Amino acid sequence: MKMTLLKPFLSILMTPTLLLISCDHTNSRKMTPPEVRDNSGKAEGEIAELKISNAVDILFVIDNSESMKVHQENLARNINKLVTVIENNKTLDYHIGITSVFDKRYGFEIAKFNPNGFLFPLKGDTKGLPTNYYTREHNNIDLLAKSLLIGILPLKINGMYVGPEEEQLFSPIYSAFSEPAISSPSNQGFYRPEARLAIIIITDADDSSPNISGSDLDTFLRGLKNSPDGSKISTFGILATNRLNKNGKRFCDKVDPGLKTPDPANIYSFLDASKGSKFSLCGDGDTFDSVMEKIGNQIEGKTAKQIIHLKEIPEYGTIKVYLAASDYQDNDSTCKENDNVCQDNSKKRTDITNWGYDSVNNNIVINSIPKNSPPENKFIKVKYTKVYMANVKNGRTTRF
Repeated sequence: MKMTLLKPFLSILMTPTLLLISCDHTNSRKMTPPEVRDNSGKAEGEIAELKISNAVDILFVIDNSESMKVHQENLARNINKLVTVIENNKTLDYHIGITSVFDKRYGFEIAKFNPNGFLFPLKGDTKGLPTNYYTREHNNIDLLAKSLLIGILPLKINGMYVGPEEEQLFSPIYSAFSEPAISSPSNQGFYRPEARLAIIIITDADDSSPNISGSDLDTFLRGLKNSPDGSKISTFGILATNRLNKNGKRFCDKVDPGLKTPDPANIYSFLDASKGSKFSLCGDGDTFDSVMEKIGNQIEGKTAKQIIHLKEIPEYGTIKVYLAASDYQDNDSTCKENDNVCQDNSKKRTDITNWGYDSVNNNIVINSIPKNSPPENKFIKVKYTKVYMANVKNGRTTRF
């Protein structure tokens, strides 16, 4: 008797018609907002506005072991190549911070060492500007070059450990954007949640951070920047290898004794996970100045290209994308001849033309921004009229 009742019930459940009905989202239509109209009967939308910073925070993580003296000097001598490329985009707002590798023996065998992830102060007169990171406003490349010479620490002095032996490169990055470092006076103001992020690692060793793998660090940074695809993050490694050149000699005259493998495998894993770029520390291919220029080009290009997700569906023909100063007042009307206030305000806006709309993902895709816009025009603004789907269905407005 039980089987007789069960079979018809199962056959009803398995019929294709009922399965199609169960997948139909007709119920969701009942939740559509009512039609919205103004007094003339025309469909009415709501202006939406987004404001995105055209900024990037660049963190140098520099090895200060004894074998790094010549490489720090190369970095300082050629940093102008990177900065020049970035500054050619007058709208790009950048911060450059500097920290060193870390060693877990700090506080035990090593008495003095830079605290993990804390930024080094700039070396020179900053004239009232930030003292713990470099910006366009400092306008003093020598100040930055001297600051990148963080110095070297020999492994031992008089039998006492001084310099790093087990270099950690991942933990300073993790710590620089975590408490207590991120809120400390040395780091305060450097990191901006809305900015892009670039990490530049310079070492002749491999990472030895405990309990942090390359993929762990990549995951942390993507979460930090709310960037699941990693598009807001750029990573670079200027690294040594134990490989030999065609003459049977190492590319680097000196390599950290801790680098036992042919390549710094742990750092490679991080760069691979974050889709970063690898460069030679000792001239295997590019010269140091060309490396700096290439890194600058990648940072500038990735910062200029933006993918901006819209929360609402835009009405067709209403999207406007432009750069603006922080105090720009929206005004689409033409300024009168003697209206100096209006004319000054209009200079604080630069229209962006090289963009497109991705209707599948509801994204604005900016391919490039005008490099010669006034420097104060640092914010990307997107304005549009969001549509009500009820109005689209009634033919009163058109969505993209």
